[in-house]
Amino acid sequence: YKSYVHAENLDAFSQTQNGSFSGGNSFENCMSLINQHELHQLGLELFRDDTERVRIILIALADSLMKQSRPKMALPVYLSASPPDVEGARRAAKAARDWRCYFCLLERDGETTAAADKEFLAEKRRQAARDIAREMTSSVFSDQSKRQIYSDAARILVDYGDDLIGAVDNLVQAECWSEGHRIATLYSRQDLAKRCMDGAIAFAHTSIENFGDRSAEFENANRKYDEVLKLRKQNIHSEGPELVSEAVETGSLFSAASTSSNMSLRSSTSTSSTGSGVSSVISIKSSTTFQMKGIEAPHDRHRSKFNKGKKKKQQKNKRKSKQKPGSEEELQGLVGLLKTTCPNTEYADTISQTIHFLIFLQNLSLAKELFAAYVRMCSEIDKFRLERMASHAKEKAEAELLTRTQGDQHELSHLLVDLPVEKEVDELHCAELDPTLSE
Repeated sequence: YKSYVHAENLDAFSQTQNGSFSGGNSFENCMSLINQHELHQLGLELFRDDTERVRIILIALADSLMKQSRPKMALPVYLSASPPDVEGARRAAKAARDWRCYFCLLERDGETTAAADKEFLAEKRRQAARDIAREMTSSVFSDQSKRQIYSDAARILVDYGDDLIGAVDNLVQAECWSEGHRIATLYSRQDLAKRCMDGAIAFAHTSIENFGDRSAEFENANRKYDEVLKLRKQNIHSEGPELVSEAVETGSLFSAASTSSNMSLRSSTSTSSTGSGVSSVISIKSSTTFQMKGIEAPHDRHRSKFNKGKKKKQQKNKRKSKQKPGSEEELQGLVGLLKTTCPNTEYADTISQTIHFLIFLQNLSLAKELFAAYVRMCSEIDKFRLERMASHAKEKAEAELLTRTQGDQHELSHLLVDLPVEKEVDELHCAELDPTLSE
């Protein structure tokens, strides 16, 4: 209803435009109403024949989108104004990380600038490129991978920053050896090309050493995961179906554990008399909190009035909270460790591109060694994973057999509890290298 009233007010205002302004019936008041209640679309319809006012409303709409953290939508709105709001469009392009559009808009300043000031604008462009590249590589809030971020930063430095050294450094950090070597060779910088070659060779040697560590770390995490998973199932099975269903709904099993502890506490206190329980509480309270006021302690009796407040602070023994064996935190931590040690697609692509670059450099021995080490690591990880899955399947089959013969009250009944994390871990696998390398 309020929107309808505001629309009626705007409509009445547009009708008075055919006559003359009177009282508070001004365009400024109309824009205040539009901005306050976000009636930009209605305002564009009412003033569609007035180009100047349409531009004002469009810029106001774009500013509103920027305040709502929607720069991608604000960018075309700034540009659709006649003439476009270049400064606002730059802010939107920078916030949206649309660097190509941003630098295109930055170049518009040089179209109508005198020749004497073009060098200043060129330096301004180079400085903006360096700042943006630094911002991209230092930002941790990004959905892109590290390689993609550093590659984009290098492209900005080459195209707009005239910073060849910085671009190659970014490509080396992103393990994009071939692209860095191509750019260095294009500009006849053999020193930068050698930097890419040395970086690729060092990365290959380091990776070969890390493959063994990855395999050993996965083996240890895999064995620990097997133990913790069984403990987790045992804890869930012992808590009962009602507590388990409650834990599944809330996403945590701490409520179930606390409930069971409260139940055991109530059952233990029910066997004792109420009077003894109350008296014990009172005696403990009185022994710990009762103090005589107005009497100084023996060690304070001969204190000077100037140092009477400077008592030594007693250090409280802070007990570190120990993690419960078979807890959800322990299990999730092991799952995360297994995911980290298992090579993903991005890591496999980096190894594949490194092998291709080593072949390009005619370093065939190192390329073969890197390929063989990666394949060996993947085989070992798959072996550990498959052995654990086979052991689980065997134990689960034994538990199912005991359930059919003895019922569900046996020592292996907890193995029949299925957890969602099991499927996630069982589906882990090492990403494969470029198939053209094996062929």
